[in-house]
Amino acid sequence: MARKKQEQEVVEEKVTKAEVVEQPKAEQEETVKISLRDCEVLKHMVLTEKTQKLTKEENVLTLNVKKGVKKSEVKHAVENYFNVKVDDVRILNCRGKSRTVGRFKGTTSATRKAYCKVNKQFDLVKMAEEAQSK
Repeated sequence: MARKKQEQEVVEEKVTKAEVVEQPKAEQEETVKISLRDCEVLKHMVLTEKTQKLTKEENVLTLNVKKGVKKSEVKHAVENYFNVKVDDVRILNCRGKSRTVGRFKGTTSATRKAYCKVNKQFDLVKMAEEAQSK
């Protein structure tokens, strides 16, 4: 019993000596709410040699997006999802290619690509390295 009381006293002393340190508002992480619509707009990233070159040299994200989506919706979704500022959005409609498998002929799915130019203050290469290290 005496030992428990001593431990409690030590803990109480530590609690009284502890200082509360508040982080400045600039250092606190901002929480951004991502809507369900933003997640529906963006399908996935396009990772090819060409898109990786664009990312390194011109700071451009290349994404497959939902068909029928406007540029403003893509811009809003990318800004909220990746927490960056988008300067320009270009959209490209890609037709499906015809394919033959055995005796069957068909086409691959048509896609819609969005090239989003990110502001210079956000370095996509560094952001990717930080995300990979976590």
